[in-house]
Amino acid sequence: MHKPMVGTSDEAYTASLQHFPSFGSVEDFWAQFAHISQPSQIVSSDPNPKVKGLSLFRKDVGPKWEHPKNNGQKITFKTNSNHFGDEIWREIVLALVGEMLPSSELVSGVRFAYTPDKNKRFFVYRMELWTSINDNLIIKAIEDHVMALSSDRNKFSSVSYGHQK
Repeated sequence: MHKPMVGTSDEAYTASLQHFPSFGSVEDFWAQFAHISQPSQIVSSDPNPKVKGLSLFRKDVGPKWEHPKNNGQKITFKTNSNHFGDEIWREIVLALVGEMLPSSELVSGVRFAYTPDKNKRFFVYRMELWTSINDNLIIKAIEDHVMALSSDRNKFSSVSYGHQK
């Protein structure tokens, strides 16, 4: 689990990551997951918050495009509903840990982030799935599966982007 803080350089960003302990089973994970912050608990109106997101990536893979396991597409789900953050974060994380997503072995990790909209009237919440593939059929299957996980699927949109080096 990573809680990236605002940094001005790659080194500062990497140093700001707080790592979640490794786990060997779903039960071990669940015992630890119950004690970490949820998206709604980290959202701050501070213009320079210390924590701007949560990430859960495979061991030795972090939320950095430069990592070779993050060379596929990123599927982004967006909304301005804070309720979406906690629910879909939990559902996606559990689907990843339980390997319930289609081709879950090709998903490097999940990241929740929030930013103010361009007029700073409300926050835009993003849930991102980072993958190691560029196969559009597999990406679409993962995207459809995630859309079906949320009871509020009509309140958010999704889009996928290829890796840009």
